[in-house]
Amino acid sequence: MKQRIEKLEQKIEVLQKVDCTVSSPLQDKLQELSKLYGQYSVHTLCDALCISRGTFYNHIFRRKEVTVYDKRREEMRKHIQFVFDESRQRFGANKIAAVLSERGIKTTPKYVAELMREMGIESIVINSKKEYKKHLQFAKKQNHL
Repeated sequence: MKQRIEKLEQKIEVLQKVDCTVSSPLQDKLQELSKLYGQYSVHTLCDALCISRGTFYNHIFRRKEVTVYDKRREEMRKHIQFVFDESRQRFGANKIAAVLSERGIKTTPKYVAELMREMGIESIVINSKKEYKKHLQFAKKQNHL
């Protein structure tokens, strides 16, 4: 009975120290509980505001700094944009990947295509190829007699 009373008193202390209620949005509750992390047990914190412990741990241990992976993606975006502008927006993912490999930057066309989609850039030559193919088909069907 004493242990139960201690737990309830700790929950009351937590509720008094936070600036939100149980019905507040999840992000607000997580921000408030992260301020009290280390002062109380995680079980007490999560029980006080009705949050699952897994959600709280995900919030606490979520990566906040930029990782090596993110840095590499940003660097590749710069290289891709430079080659794309250098080619006057004509090169597609395969050609950009070939140019980058010639310059000593290892990458794959699939990765370049993914980054190009994220950046919202695409080759402008696609339509001109279609027009040229239509022109060839029209030229074959002409009556030269």
